[in-house]
Amino acid sequence: MVDSIYSRRQFLGRSAAAGAGLFAMQIAGAGTAVAVGNGVGAKSIHPLTKSHDPDVLLRWIQAVYDSVKLERLTPPNAARIYAYFGVAAYEAVVGGMPPYRSLGLQLNDLPKLPSRSQNLRYDWPTAANAAMAAVAPVLFAGRTASLAKMRDLESVVQSERNAAVKDGSTIDRSVGHGRSVGKIIAEWIQRDGWTHIQGLPAYVAPMGEGLWERTPPNFGLALEPYWEKVRPFALVPVTACAPPPPIAFSTDPGSAFYAQAMATYTTVKERTDSDAETALFWRDNPDGTTGLPSGHWALIASILIRQEGYDLARAAELMVMHGIAVADGFTSCWTEKYRTNLVRPVTYIKKHIDPDWNSPVNSPAFPEYTSGHSVGSGAAAAVLTSLVGAVSFTDDTGIGNGFAPRPYSSIWDAANEAAISRLFGGIHYPMGITAGIDQGVCVAQAVMQRIKTRK
Repeated sequence: MVDSIYSRRQFLGRSAAAGAGLFAMQIAGAGTAVAVGNGVGAKSIHPLTKSHDPDVLLRWIQAVYDSVKLERLTPPNAARIYAYFGVAAYEAVVGGMPPYRSLGLQLNDLPKLPSRSQNLRYDWPTAANAAMAAVAPVLFAGRTASLAKMRDLESVVQSERNAAVKDGSTIDRSVGHGRSVGKIIAEWIQRDGWTHIQGLPAYVAPMGEGLWERTPPNFGLALEPYWEKVRPFALVPVTACAPPPPIAFSTDPGSAFYAQAMATYTTVKERTDSDAETALFWRDNPDGTTGLPSGHWALIASILIRQEGYDLARAAELMVMHGIAVADGFTSCWTEKYRTNLVRPVTYIKKHIDPDWNSPVNSPAFPEYTSGHSVGSGAAAAVLTSLVGAVSFTDDTGIGNGFAPRPYSSIWDAANEAAISRLFGGIHYPMGITAGIDQGVCVAQAVMQRIKTRK
């Protein structure tokens, strides 16, 4: 079981003065700086994955992050893509990890995967590079610029491995193994239902009191309304971690629902400069400025891998388990979003509290309940804490967007801050955030109970 290191008592209370004492989260954070560096990999042929550094995996995850940002993908699709790259890398190198087991026949619909030939040597970074390159054309089909950059990365990494290994037969064998694994995973990807939902009729949002409406300022069309039809990685059924229903909708100023909206409204009005910066740091909306919430957490996983000095074996395990939990978390969340179709705070507040109010962070184009940031952060923190521990770290992922590195005393401190950032941004009610964290933890527990990486 995974213990969530957050306190509901801390979380509920910040907006006590804002109507019914509904909300708060105490943000803590004092961590240590993370040393970040790249190597080119091992300089000789090693039979075990643990003999190699994680450089190839981290470079690919960064490339995927950059492409998710460039292509402005939707939040659940981004999470899906990071997870598939993690599966490809893990399965390409697990043959050099005697204490570990394949995810074949463990993940939903994933068949048994090619295994290594006994008594022959492999260069595991080469195999990982080839496998991830093999799934890229499926996951970024039609995305010419992104695929070109990934082909360049594949070529650069392979040139480095050729120079390091200087054994053509080992290189060829490793490329072949990676491509064989990648081919099976690419076929598995094509059966997950994503292609099918692209051809479904345009979504018509249900209308009625308390239901989601397109939100200002962009009034965008609903994003991924059919996502529940996409196959989860490990969650069965997709509703296994469904949260309790939201508080019953009401416009009565004395109602619990009205108090939820007032909590959001008052928190935004009374937020500090630090609160405002937190909202922007964790924004991660699909606007082309970041690689989305799942990408933010994938980069945090990369920071932890470097900080803790993980080898390629442990890095591959961490990235795949993290990726699967976050992806299934977003699928669970999106299923709930379109099941309840709850109105966003900005719509409710403008109609019933203050017609001139707008959320300081643009409300993304999908229903409110539950908070995707909270679900994804809960899932990520639960898995990462389980595998890494309650370590401090510094998140430097925002430097490119003008944010200073942010230290955290634990992974859960970062997750709690990511969750409350959506309140500071005026995007969610408190209930969507607290229920979202619980939902994410539930998904992480379900994934780790079902999927076993160790023999």
